[in-house]
Amino acid sequence: MPKKITTICILTDEELIRFVQNRDQDAFSELITRWTPRIKGVVNSNSRQRLDAEEIHTDIWIAVWQNIVHLRRDLRITTLLMRHYLQRIS
Repeated sequence: MPKKITTICILTDEELIRFVQNRDQDAFSELITRWTPRIKGVVNSNSRQRLDAEEIHTDIWIAVWQNIVHLRRDLRITTLLMRHYLQRIS
């Protein structure tokens, strides 16, 4: 198991996305770990309450899990994250 985690940590976002599209939960966890600080920064700066920000953050990752299979190869994870963030706050 530790070997898989080490391997996942060195993958690019694009490689992780391919694994997540095949429903690899370890790869999804790694994406969450990598991107949470940035997402929370954006969400927190635009939310009035901390609880709202936590809910938005969670909703974004649920939407990513549900929709990542449809992510085109030419799009980046930032596109998907921002799309779901903007949909959530609209």
